[in-house]
Amino acid sequence: MTELQRGGARAALLPLAAFLAVAFGFHAWLEFRGAGMHGVDGYFHTKLARLYATGEVLPWARHFKWMSFSSINDLRCDWQLGYHLLLVPFTWFGLLVGGKLSAAFFAALIPTVVFGILRAERVRFAWAFAALLLLSAEYYLVRIHLPRPTSPVVALLLLASYFAARGRMRALFLCLLAMLVTYAVPHNAIALLVVAAVATRIADGVLRPRLVFTIAAALLAGMLLHPGFWQWRGAFFGTDHALFNVWRQLSGTLEAAENGDRIRIGGEWVTMHAPAEFASLAFGEILEQFLAPLIVFACAVALGLAALRRRRDAVWLTVCGMAAAYFVLFLQHVRFAEYWVPFTVLAAGLCAQRVLAGGARRTAGIALAFVLGGAALVPGVGAVRAAADTLENDAGIGLEYERPMRWLAENTPEDAIVFHARWPQFCPMFFFNDHNRYIVGLDSYFLYQHDEEKYRRWMQITLGELDPESTRDAIREFDSRHVLVKRGIPLDLILQRAPATLPMYEDATFRVYELR
Repeated sequence: MTELQRGGARAALLPLAAFLAVAFGFHAWLEFRGAGMHGVDGYFHTKLARLYATGEVLPWARHFKWMSFSSINDLRCDWQLGYHLLLVPFTWFGLLVGGKLSAAFFAALIPTVVFGILRAERVRFAWAFAALLLLSAEYYLVRIHLPRPTSPVVALLLLASYFAARGRMRALFLCLLAMLVTYAVPHNAIALLVVAAVATRIADGVLRPRLVFTIAAALLAGMLLHPGFWQWRGAFFGTDHALFNVWRQLSGTLEAAENGDRIRIGGEWVTMHAPAEFASLAFGEILEQFLAPLIVFACAVALGLAALRRRRDAVWLTVCGMAAAYFVLFLQHVRFAEYWVPFTVLAAGLCAQRVLAGGARRTAGIALAFVLGGAALVPGVGAVRAAADTLENDAGIGLEYERPMRWLAENTPEDAIVFHARWPQFCPMFFFNDHNRYIVGLDSYFLYQHDEEKYRRWMQITLGELDPESTRDAIREFDSRHVLVKRGIPLDLILQRAPATLPMYEDATFRVYELR
């Protein structure tokens, strides 16, 4: 590479680095408004990354001893392997701080990728379009601050969509491969295959066989290279493991009740005919929560229809197709806002560049941008304030487990099973104490899958359906002598009256009982 080429590369990377720094600063400000992590899953992901770093757990290990009654322990598969490996450097800053830094960094990657694509397409004011992601919707801003693999997956999917449209097959293959190793769920790659094939067919007049082959090859390579495929290959193709079975995720549900609710599997790719989270929201509430991205989406649709008459190219057709696809899914399940909002902003920028260029059109475009930008800015600022308040109020969840879990680590034998009443408790319990073992975590479905009878028994105990003596005997069926409960729940009230059951630890939130 010549000195001129190196200088050009530095000049191209400098704006990206500057934008990433600004976006990271913004998301770090949001993230560190609270003391703990937002949501409980991040406690599990961060702790597992630390165990990978220390070698206490190997990524290809077939068992996960900390969930004693779980199909994950029966046949473990880290379907988020790449994400956990990405978290390892962040754990060097400490588990809690590292988890929060990772959430801010991966959230900042999404607008940075949008900015980079818009700059590559020579879109004027690319920074302004990308900044719309920082002023979007409370739900979107809160969701991307969950320490989960969705944020890096969205960033990689945005890049993959651009590379697919531009015909850069090697980059497309590597992006999709990284995406599948990060989060071994193939649905997003399949969606891109369909949308990109249709978009390029419209733009070029012919189907691009290399595009279809590259995406299909990346899907195959991602499954074959991922250790989880070999450990749970039956889960990809069989009917026993709903977590990885695409058809059951999209068309069926497990009719098992958990405190009156359906068990729903597969993160954002839940069953599409299950009750959507919008079912309880009125139309006005939907507008209130997503007004800014809805304004941008309406702008993208209008500009896209205008651009369709003037010029058809694969880039904006692919991006608009992805935005439309995820908008439909967003209406089915609100979690798809994490995908829909970034694709909408990218589509608006690309369509604006293609329609509003030169002369009177340029003047009209600038005027329209000011009107729409102002209309989106007001709810966008409100969304940032609401997200900041939500993250500040919710980010303490999980920290209250530190003291009781330290007590259990110091006063119980190694690998002693601690009984707990709710599966979300596992993540902070595991985060603060890997000395003990627990019942189930991440989803109660894994207990149901491991042993349906045990699952029913666990439900009877946790819902307080048994008398005190029967409750004590039922807990012993789980090989547990210690029970962690929140004060005042039905199980706590029953254990206070159970024979040979003593409270050994208590604070303002929890009690630990020992069964004698």
